[in-house]
Amino acid sequence: RAWAMHLGNFGAAHWPDYESCAVAVNARGQVAGHVAFEAEGRIRRRVFVVNARNEAILLPAPTGTGSCAAALNDEGAVLFNTHCGPFELNSEAVVWRHGAGTVIPGLPGGTGVWGTALTRAGSVAGRLITASGGIRAFWHEGGKTYDLNPGVGYQSEALAASDDRVVVGRMLDQHGRRQAFRWTPADGLRPLADLVTEATGWVL
Repeated sequence: RAWAMHLGNFGAAHWPDYESCAVAVNARGQVAGHVAFEAEGRIRRRVFVVNARNEAILLPAPTGTGSCAAALNDEGAVLFNTHCGPFELNSEAVVWRHGAGTVIPGLPGGTGVWGTALTRAGSVAGRLITASGGIRAFWHEGGKTYDLNPGVGYQSEALAASDDRVVVGRMLDQHGRRQAFRWTPADGLRPLADLVTEATGWVL
């Protein structure tokens, strides 16, 4: 259990004999993660933040669902997801900063949005489900969400992003093979093997 010492901060109702998981730490010494507990006959997860003074805070969760931490930036913003099942159709990615949450919008007609990366500037990357049911990597900045491989049928998922707008992740190519990719605004989404010299025939 990641923070058993903070039983008193959370209260027994939020720290029974279930699991906890710390997922991120930032330059300020803050830690973000989630705890699991039973509510209404179901196991729920709630996101927590432990600040540099060892104070544990539970973030509000949407009614009737749980939340799972995904990332924490150096400004203290937390990225978390609701409906914590894999590729959950109803999931929402939320950025929590200054005591309030902002939901990351998906694409028109699409459904579940799952965030995986949060930059210092507050941009978000992850995966979403399109109106046609495809699973695509996305990038969100300036209030807009972008499909990183528009017009292409294969799946993709962003896993990390940098402050200079470089996104990396994994995708299925036209042959159904899983490959690593890099996306930049200038080059778009490209298989990582294409960017490595003398890598003919490699699958990264």
